Amino acid sequence: MTPRHLGIVVRQALEGIARRLPFHDHAARQCAYARALLEQGRYEEALELCERVVRAAPAYSRAWSATATVLRLLERYADAVTAANRAVSLDPDEAQGWIEKARALAAGGRSQEALVVCDEAAKRLPHTPAVWLERARTLGTLERHHDALAACDVAIGLDSGNARAWSTRAHVLTRARRYQEALAACDRALDLRPAFAPTWHRKSSLLQHLGRYQDALEASEHAITLEPDNDEGWRLKAKALFSLHRLDEALAAEDRALALDAGVADTWRSRGIILRHLGRFEEALQACDRALELAPGLVGALVARGKALQSLERFEEALAAYELALASQPGDPAALAGRAETLRQLGR
Repeated sequence: MTPRHLGIVVRQALEGIARRLPFHDHAARQCAYARALLEQGRYEEALELCERVVRAAPAYSRAWSATATVLRLLERYADAVTAANRAVSLDPDEAQGWIEKARALAAGGRSQEALVVCDEAAKRLPHTPAVWLERARTLGTLERHHDALAACDVAIGLDSGNARAWSTRAHVLTRARRYQEALAACDRALDLRPAFAPTWHRKSSLLQHLGRYQDALEASEHAITLEPDNDEGWRLKAKALFSLHRLDEALAAEDRALALDAGVADTWRSRGIILRHLGRFEEALQACDRALELAPGLVGALVARGKALQSLERFEEALAAYELALASQPGDPAALAGRAETLRQLGR
């Protein structure tokens, strides 16, 4: 997770503390100060503030679950599980502790354990939509799409006006590659919460999958209107513009995304692809190399690097890039096609 995204999500977590604690001036001042720290990128200080809130109210379960949120977002997964366990032990009938425990386990690569936690929570709190949505997300991670959709349907049955439930359903359907159904769920989520940029991001991506590139562009632009400093909207705009063969505009959108966050490997990969299509092969190669510095072994970046090297007639290096991609992901269609083409170019 990049520093800018971390600032957003940790700030949201701290705002959650303000909502969950009994309201009084001191807690409000603490949370306002925490938000100021986050705006300055002082994340460890923000965590210290969370911990002070916990010390001030050690028997308040929601303070522990909020602390677990921050620890998880800082990638301190074991500590997050410990904090969530404390929340659950203090109030096992409060959903957030269970949810945070499941999220911390899943984020730490322990999805099966996360599912056990979700199942326990669903038994204890069967009428809480958030519990079923967490179960759906965990099942989706485990590629159990049918069961995940069933969990979404339970949540929607409990609260059909819950935008998160419809958004989660769209997420699960997307993972199952049921894009048309996912789009319908996404539209329902937007009916309920039209000013939520992440759902517009999802809609743009779905429309891209469905080949509706102009509509994908419009959805990305709507997201940018809502959150102009979120690089995801600009990345999606670049993708739609590339599909519409508006290459110079696509490159400008990628550059805007990189100005907002230069630490996303896939943005550099996409920039490399656009530059190659513009005939700027050396720059394309440099962009692919930057992507691989950020994410060594990224298959898409290795394939894009191979194509850039082919365009530069550096065929042996291109072949090596495709071989690396196939070593990382055997059977990748783009890498196989690039390798075959390069072998033909080498006369082998």
